[in-house]
Amino acid sequence: GRTVRAAADGTTALALLAEDAGPPALIVTDRVLPDMDGFDLVDQARDLTGAPAATPVLLLSDDGFTAADLRRAEPHPGLVLLGRQVLSAAETAVLLTTMTQRTEPAPAPVRAALAYLEAHYRQHITRWQVAQAAGTSEDHLGRLFHREIGLTLWEYLTRLRIRRAMARLRTSDDTIQTVARAVGFHDRAYFTRVFRRHTGHTPHAYREGGPGS
Repeated sequence: GRTVRAAADGTTALALLAEDAGPPALIVTDRVLPDMDGFDLVDQARDLTGAPAATPVLLLSDDGFTAADLRRAEPHPGLVLLGRQVLSAAETAVLLTTMTQRTEPAPAPVRAALAYLEAHYRQHITRWQVAQAAGTSEDHLGRLFHREIGLTLWEYLTRLRIRRAMARLRTSDDTIQTVARAVGFHDRAYFTRVFRRHTGHTPHAYREGGPGS
């Protein structure tokens, strides 16, 4: 029931926003656009349209997020950071619906947890470490994360690792063991089981001819 406007770059997006009668109900943007930074687009869109600070924004990234990104997100309490293709299309639709219906700011601990997972997925991570980075308790963070994203912390982390593994398998000649270790799995057999559960293929079969390879 909403009008969707699509743009190939930030300049075009701002021009479309300038044509609209009011502020957008939701913005979805890449972290890096062809002509500007995704955060710059969000800042300029807010100034251009007079959109409230809590306007829902989904900012997607292929390369994770940094502490600097978290600081840039602070003036936008409706902004959600998300790794690209970690959620399915249906799960993303549910998230967007939730964002447009939200009456409160996006939970800051969830944003911090996502940034931490994106930055440290290659390493061994504990729930306590993620909760400490998010500034809250493990149980509270777990509830907030699942309510906001629709996945548990560990499911998000596992999917993130598999997405990174898929990219490495497509673009490098590294051994399966090397790929597994590079994305945070230290047991090749376990990595293969998890990879197959999420993709329907073993890592070797995916590299040889699986979907998207």
